[in-house]
Amino acid sequence: KAELMLEKGKPIEVNPDSIYKPITREERRFNPLKVPKSLEEAQPFRSKQKNSSASKSKSYVSRRAVVMEKSDKSKYTFLQALSTVRNDKTALRKAKNKERMERKRKEREKDDE
Repeated sequence: KAELMLEKGKPIEVNPDSIYKPITREERRFNPLKVPKSLEEAQPFRSKQKNSSASKSKSYVSRRAVVMEKSDKSKYTFLQALSTVRNDKTALRKAKNKERMERKRKEREKDDE
């Protein structure tokens, strides 16, 4: 049938049910597993649940200010400067490489014509 339609120059009939559609699935959320305390106490330590709930307020360790000594600070700033130089070099290398690839692509297109 499709060959006849093509010969006549008519468009081929498409069944709308046979067209692929994206599948959208809802993300599944599971309730946390609740083990009775009597059972949990009877289990060996390695089998017990180790799920600790996230604390609502920040702990002292995460809030405290870290003051570096002079030598540590100089090392840290030196490492930052090194990483900045490296990032600049890689950015420059990438830009030059991109430019070179563009030039090559244009030459290839010119040769193909």
